[in-house]
Amino acid sequence: MYADADAAYEWLLNAGYRPEEIILHGESLGTTVAVDLVTRRKCAGVILEAPFTSAKDVAATVFPVVGPMLIWGFDSRRKIRNVSAPLLFIQGDRDEVIPIRLGQALFAGAPQLKSFWVVQGAGHNDLVEVAGAEYRKRLASFYHNLQTTAARDGTNGR
Repeated sequence: MYADADAAYEWLLNAGYRPEEIILHGESLGTTVAVDLVTRRKCAGVILEAPFTSAKDVAATVFPVVGPMLIWGFDSRRKIRNVSAPLLFIQGDRDEVIPIRLGQALFAGAPQLKSFWVVQGAGHNDLVEVAGAEYRKRLASFYHNLQTTAARDGTNGR
């Protein structure tokens, strides 16, 4: 998955996009890939939907005794402190797969330039539907803030 993210990033660069024009957006397991990529490559910002600290922590919620022994990878908790891009965390308060406390713990470990949006009544697989029009508004606001910051800093795109 990490190699696929690198390949997609390289494709964007080869297509003429600059790092400050790239926004990473990961959902669930994809959040670990986005966090890994942003620690190694520059981008304008990162959106993490249903994020978690590590696969080991998720496994512990599903199978408390055996789970942590089954998987060790996908450790975003260790990497998140090295992120320098703005972060938007999105999580449903009824997520039945990723407990909100894992997203909140990852958020706590992230550097500044971050925000956390809890979608009331949303689970793991219906976050966009439950959020409705507010989902697009939040993303548009995040994008706008990135553009404003880039323009202020003299790094805006095309």
